[in-house]
Amino acid sequence: MANPKQIVQPPDLPVRKSHSQVVAVTGGTLVFIAGMTSRSEKDATPVHPGDMRAQCAKCAKTSAVLCAPLAAIILTS
Repeated sequence: MANPKQIVQPPDLPVRKSHSQVVAVTGGTLVFIAGMTSRSEKDATPVHPGDMRAQCAKCAKTSAVLCAPLAAIILTS
């Protein structure tokens, strides 16, 4: 059996030392997303302080970037 776990690291986002933000497993496709915060990809400083709507939008945009490399896996499963 091939490795059932794929760690995804988009090149335009920072590598996290404590965890992987996206992991996909096969045998049915499950995608786990972790560590979503409204922070800058450049230096991890908070962005949009006091603006919850903008913070949520930032997390949604980052989630889309994180999951984009998985599109082929998800669509063919």
